[in-house]
Amino acid sequence: MADIKAGFFSTGFYAYPMEIISGRADKARQALQGTRIEVTNVADPVVTDADIPRAVAQLKQGADYDLIVCCVSTWTESPKTVGVLREFRDIPVVIWSLGGYTQNGSLVSPASAAGATAARPMLEAMGIKYKMIYDPPDAPPNAAAVEDFAIVAKAARRLREGRIGLLGYADMGLYTTMFNGPRLRDQIGVEVESFDMLQVEQAAAEAPAEQVEALVKDMRSRWTFEQEPSDADLERLARIYIAIKKRADERNYVAFSPKCVQGMGPSMKFVPCMVLSMMGDEVHCTCECDAPGALTQTMLGSVSGQTTTFLEWYEFWPDRILGGVCGFVPFGMVDGPITVRRHGWGGFTGLINTSQMKEGRITLARLITMGDKMRMHIVTGYGHRPRSWQELGWVPPAPRFPGLEVTLDIPVSEFGEKVGAQHYAITYGDYSARLRELCRLLDIEVI
Repeated sequence: MADIKAGFFSTGFYAYPMEIISGRADKARQALQGTRIEVTNVADPVVTDADIPRAVAQLKQGADYDLIVCCVSTWTESPKTVGVLREFRDIPVVIWSLGGYTQNGSLVSPASAAGATAARPMLEAMGIKYKMIYDPPDAPPNAAAVEDFAIVAKAARRLREGRIGLLGYADMGLYTTMFNGPRLRDQIGVEVESFDMLQVEQAAAEAPAEQVEALVKDMRSRWTFEQEPSDADLERLARIYIAIKKRADERNYVAFSPKCVQGMGPSMKFVPCMVLSMMGDEVHCTCECDAPGALTQTMLGSVSGQTTTFLEWYEFWPDRILGGVCGFVPFGMVDGPITVRRHGWGGFTGLINTSQMKEGRITLARLITMGDKMRMHIVTGYGHRPRSWQELGWVPPAPRFPGLEVTLDIPVSEFGEKVGAQHYAITYGDYSARLRELCRLLDIEVI
């Protein structure tokens, strides 16, 4: 599905044949068909100073771009490229240098790489966010590389327009869950807002009875219970889920995190684990009002298009780390049946998710907002089914939590020296390159 909007223009040199300049650019643009990129506006080739205002006007017609593609068809004078792009300096741009071609046994070079490299330093000086793509000679246009960056540009825009919901603030006073709202808004664009448990209780009481009944019936049909739950347990869960999901939908949350240990548990006598599990494939969810963690999951989910969750670090071995979550995992990450049990901890009880997580390659990341600049720790590894384990403090027999034993692609000791928090966002697959690119667009240092 073409869900990424792009403007397209090409540059060349007035002394070169126009049919070659435009023909090469047309071939590149046509290569984008079948990708996620929809080219909504195309400007005529820019080869003289007089072409610049005309191209700017063409691109500004109904402009609503995630990125702009500047196709360097041949050698071009850098003021031509810069003259157009300076009018769109807040939009990420691809500088796409097309390779030469062999003709009669000899390489013919239109010198596109020269035109692209001549413009790059000025784009950097102007603060324009760009990606350089150089096609080799005799190769088809590398539309896949353009699409890959376009996905990252789309993710950056989603963050600029996104909103994260917190039910409370900084569970247990954990410093790693705290955030600076103006700083996040300024640098990344995301808005973080909070709402109250009283609002949830009021909305839960007003949940339509028929909707509650249908949801309880669905729970009983789809879930495997380790102990038979009461109707009251399931109705309470259904009502609070309806209340929170309604809020998330109305406010267009990209992520959500509740205060659980010192919030919903003691104050509402409710454990939110299953609510998060039910929402987790649609909204990036994390526990303990972890705003940086929720933002990390949103960033990782935006570049991957996948469900995300988090792992909390329980144990370090020389070759692996045990990560688990006390009762939550999105259903899309479950391997086998969705298993649920009623259990107690800290003086309150509720329904928790005890499902087994899928094994596989994973990307792990954590945004670190403390200090004078934002940093992102990104690693990759493999998640294995964990050995039998339990957390201290749970009423026996203790539940088996969702979790993974993670073998990292870097030494565990190195990870431990750089670890940014107790919670790390994860998704299945290797999306580390895209996430690094997103951090570059957002001026976040990768460590």
